[in-house]
Amino acid sequence: MAERLIIAMTGLAQSGKDTVGEHLAAVHGFTREAFADDMRKALYAINPPVISTGNPSGAPFEMLADYVDRVGWDEARKHAGVHGPLRRTGTEGGWMIHGERLWIDRVEKRVQALRRGIPVVITDCRTPQEAAWVREHGGFIFRVDRAGQACEHGELAVHSAEITAIGHDFLIVNNGSLASLHAQVDAVLSMTSDRHKGRR
Repeated sequence: MAERLIIAMTGLAQSGKDTVGEHLAAVHGFTREAFADDMRKALYAINPPVISTGNPSGAPFEMLADYVDRVGWDEARKHAGVHGPLRRTGTEGGWMIHGERLWIDRVEKRVQALRRGIPVVITDCRTPQEAAWVREHGGFIFRVDRAGQACEHGELAVHSAEITAIGHDFLIVNNGSLASLHAQVDAVLSMTSDRHKGRR
């Protein structure tokens, strides 16, 4: 896949990775992918109950699929009753049984099925294994930082440490307006495209 430009986004939660990915898809013709997409599909299909969601019916819990349908994944995954099961779906229920490349291989198959030359942006590069896959395929890693962010505590601390340790090719600082972020992404993409052409 060396002929295909692959860009992966890394950074802490709510830094703006998805926003950058949306811009690359809408303006520059990238296909968006995420290693966690199939984890979300799996948990949505299992559909466990989630407590304290503010269920409009007044019930103390809400089925995950209903909650996601109501508020969207971006909001739902902030809830501890969703984030924890989602992470365990990816680890204990995923790669610990089926191999550490489970979610990577699923993304790889979808990327390989794309028409030759279509660029790809992966919006959630979170582990060393994912970063290694990006590098193996001649890809680039963009880190997105936002002022005021801090690593999570408890269960997520190790996960955040992994993210922080991932090396990156370009840093995008998301501290201004949306227009400013887009302009920064456009400039970084231009430099990335030049590097990519030089590798081919």
